[in-house]
Amino acid sequence: LGWPEARVQRTLELGPGDVLLGVTDGLVERRGQDLDQGLATVLSAAAGEVGSLEDLVGRVTAATLDDAVGRDDATALAVRFLP
Repeated sequence: LGWPEARVQRTLELGPGDVLLGVTDGLVERRGQDLDQGLATVLSAAAGEVGSLEDLVGRVTAATLDDAVGRDDATALAVRFLP
């Protein structure tokens, strides 16, 4: 049980127009797949022009859920910071 490495706390300052995307493990973890691979899929889907938050969440979930729909809890939440 526990983490394989020490936890690290970081502070990140977000400004107007920045987008924060949160995902649950159901979007990044698959049996037989390395966690880093799942995270890379999320990053790839979220790269580039964000556009609307709905489009961003749609791209991320489409890229990560594929045939896993309904097999695990899966949530993506995007927030844009306004000026």
